[in-house]
Amino acid sequence: MELTFTEAAVSALSERHAVNQLSLFYDAGTEVCACANSGVFRLIANDNNDPYDTIIDTNLGQVKAQGWAMIYLDAHNVIDYSSDRHSFVLKSERGFLNLNLSLKVLPNETVASK
Repeated sequence: MELTFTEAAVSALSERHAVNQLSLFYDAGTEVCACANSGVFRLIANDNNDPYDTIIDTNLGQVKAQGWAMIYLDAHNVIDYSSDRHSFVLKSERGFLNLNLSLKVLPNETVASK
């Protein structure tokens, strides 16, 4: 399974200071429906949380993910940025997987040394 970020996506992530500790989180939305196949992927930056058991090597570095959710991705996946829509896009050889891939930037907990 491959995950590649386009130049436009890398630029948009950099502008938002969102290139560190990235995760591709599959939000199953279990509060409303207990079916995992009704969820969506989300990008999270500065993610120190621990629901992840898989690492995806990408052109932007390692991205954490939930192993069980990888079945919803294809062999070749791309995260792009649409300047027209002002949103990230997750696509694969099948087509669009998420036309509005949300980005959540958590507070960076790194404390600068004095």
